[in-house]
Amino acid sequence: MRGRTNSFNVIHTASVIKADIYPIKESNDFDLSAMSRRKQVELFSTNKFIYIVSPEDIILQKLRWYKIADNYS
Repeated sequence: MRGRTNSFNVIHTASVIKADIYPIKESNDFDLSAMSRRKQVELFSTNKFIYIVSPEDIILQKLRWYKIADNYS
């Protein structure tokens, strides 16, 4: 993941669950702030854990991407 700047998604084929991945830039205050509010959740009852951002931060991120794309989704 080092050096990757574009967003991408991953799909768990067995459950058809999709996750959007937004790599953060250390110089971006919003991304660092969102990471400080992240929550740890168990992944599919496997005793493995991942971090996810808050629902509010997801909405704000989508609005930021909308603005970056000149108000086009």
